[in-house]
Amino acid sequence: MINKTKGAWILARTTGNSGYSLAERQISALTSELQSEGYYLAGRSTLHFSIKTEHGKKEIFRMLKAAESGKISAVFVFSIKHISQNHDLAFELVDRLNELGVIVYDNEGYQYSYDWYCKQIGKRFVGGCR
Repeated sequence: MINKTKGAWILARTTGNSGYSLAERQISALTSELQSEGYYLAGRSTLHFSIKTEHGKKEIFRMLKAAESGKISAVFVFSIKHISQNHDLAFELVDRLNELGVIVYDNEGYQYSYDWYCKQIGKRFVGGCR
């Protein structure tokens, strides 16, 4: 394992205007989840736009910098759609985090990986979905 910390990052994204579509509610729920899993909150990013926009890239860069420096060993998201509605784009980020030794969890404690995604869409995983 690359990271030996128990630091975790929260990645929240506003996806609408009710319930857990609001980033603030996701942050609250995810903070409880990561603490119950034995992590401490090392940082968080809130996306209000796509991860391909300038703001989105800035927030993702902050998280990746923490992963690259070994400050975090997990990222918590409410669900995969809270990274991006485009699952290919979302799982590219998950794959990058996994390569850095960072586990990506959703609010149910489920671990995401690019390999899992490829299997779900029925494609072989050999250096990427085919």
